[in-house]
This record gives sequence, C-alpha cells and structure tokens, in this order.
Amino acid sequence: MNLENYKILKLSNKEMIVCEVSGETKDNYEISNPLKMDIVPKLNSAGQINEILNLRPWLQHFSEQRYFEVQKSQCILIANASVGLSQYYEHVIRKIDEDWGDEAILSPDDSDDEDVYDELLMDAETESKLIH
Repeated sequence: MNLENYKILKLSNKEMIVCEVSGETKDNYEISNPLKMDIVPKLNSAGQINEILNLRPWLQHFSEQRYFEVQKSQCILIANASVGLSQYYEHVIRKIDEDWGDEAILSPDDSDDEDVYDELLMDAETESKLIH
C-alpha cells in the first residue's frame, strides 16, 4: 500500500471515507478498500467525553467488490490522509482481511484497538503537527 495514495473523501451525502485512490478519469475517482469514517463520543475513565475515530467497511457488507468508481460530482472535498490516519487505515484493512466475512470493525468499545491507534500514531515519523 502506498501512503501517498490514501485520501479522505467527503461525499455529498455527508459520509466521509478514507480509501486508496488508484486513478482518476475526467468524471470519476477510482478507489479501493474504502472505509467509512465515524467520529464517536466515548466516556473515559475520568468521566470525560472523548471523541474517537471508528473505521468500518463502506460498502463491503453489500458487495464483495473492493474497487469502486465515485463520481467527482458526488465529492465535496478530497484531502490527503495524515500519516497517523494512513497507518490506522492500514491496520484496519489488515484486520478486515484476516477476518473477512466476520464483523471486522474496530468499534469504540474495543479499548485495545484504541490503544493500537495511539501506538501507531506515536510511531508515525512526521514533522506535521496533525493528529489524524
């Protein structure tokens, strides 16, 4: 996988996905392994509400297809994924590949997965001050 090809797409239906953009035509983006991004509130042990990122298969539960074409007219925004998000994305894709067919979603209730995200973020070598 190539970190430079990981993009965040905000769609006109308000969904945000992170994916690998493998190409583009005049009218479409060619994407693979799209994961829907959800920001979910979670109560921590100190009683404070934190927001965590949940990545889940975008259409893979409805289709076995891993490559899609998204019309450019349906994209409100396209942005490069940060190094931390890219590493987390790769982690989730690996987990889905291992458990394909099972509900392989990193959910807010999986504290180990949240720790994995934090570890991946800390290991990311970047000069950027962005967290995600």
